Amino acid sequence: MLTRGPSGSGVWPQNAPAVRAFLAVCNQWRTISAGLAGFRVVGLDYSAARAGLRLSGIRPTPELWAEVQVIEGAAVAAMRES
Repeated sequence: MLTRGPSGSGVWPQNAPAVRAFLAVCNQWRTISAGLAGFRVVGLDYSAARAGLRLSGIRPTPELWAEVQVIEGAAVAAMRES
């Protein structure tokens, strides 16, 4: 069963907590210089992500964090494709 989120996209209910957590910290990327190409995304800055989760009122359990890392990996792969 899918639910409709604020963006109108479907999210499985069991994945909603991980999506909410990721959206709370999705602007906390760690990057490295790529010379003339600009920069390359490495992944989330975990210290900043932890603070962002805490400030958002989200308690990061090991299970929730593992799910956020799956989303992080897919996001990094998508950013590297473009």
